[in-house]
Amino acid sequence: MENETLQKEKASKSLLYIGIVSMVMLFAGLTSAYVVSESDSYWMVIKMPKQFYTSSIVILLSSLTMFLAVKAIKKNIVKATLAYLVISLLLGGAFAILQTKAWGELIAIGSHPV
Repeated sequence: MENETLQKEKASKSLLYIGIVSMVMLFAGLTSAYVVSESDSYWMVIKMPKQFYTSSIVILLSSLTMFLAVKAIKKNIVKATLAYLVISLLLGGAFAILQTKAWGELIAIGSHPV
């Protein structure tokens, strides 16, 4: 039984390492493609709307409140859990609104992926 558990743990670690290496390689490939494509003449410089930066901060704060909600639920603090979940929901809504406005600005100036 213990040997079987040890084998499963080794297999899980191996798969985890393969996944991490795969993600690093994908990120490196995409970064390389970006750097190479940026130097071509057809590259368009698009000024990103400020809402994209703000929405990044908002979604990070939402992740933090979700983390705090999980900690609170593990400690069985119901009021704190509810408060963190409500804040996360509101931040999620703010994120959606900011993204909608930012994409609306991009579409208005003719910069959209289609």
